[in-house]
Amino acid sequence: MNKSPETTVIRRISPSLDNARFAVKRAVGETITVRADVFKDGHDEIAVMLKWRQVGSKIWRETPMTPHLNDNWSGTLSLTSPGAWEFTVEAWGDVFFSWQHELEKKFASRRCRIYWICSHTRRQVAGRGGLEKNGRNDAWR
Repeated sequence: MNKSPETTVIRRISPSLDNARFAVKRAVGETITVRADVFKDGHDEIAVMLKWRQVGSKIWRETPMTPHLNDNWSGTLSLTSPGAWEFTVEAWGDVFFSWQHELEKKFASRRCRIYWICSHTRRQVAGRGGLEKNGRNDAWR
């Protein structure tokens, strides 16, 4: 069975004037707090990044966004020079943070043993093809 790609939804990005038809104006040195609703299918944790750059520049600046209630995320950017700027929001399923969060829950409930952690982690990493060489898990031996 083929697994379909994960879907991460980003919507209601603000600030926005008439659905980004018009520019939001700020003075140099002011900050802009960007908010967006971000969610995905399943129980995995997600990571959300705010990226911005001056129009025409090839270099993006970025900062992680912070989660709030009801799938709402926010991040702050600062304008360092006059001119037109653009920003975007990126999101993805964070496999490592999901594993870490699950492990923290198991330790908190005292249902976890070190052997289980090692064997479960080995299966997860090997299943994703992360450590396999020539069909064997040489990195784990």
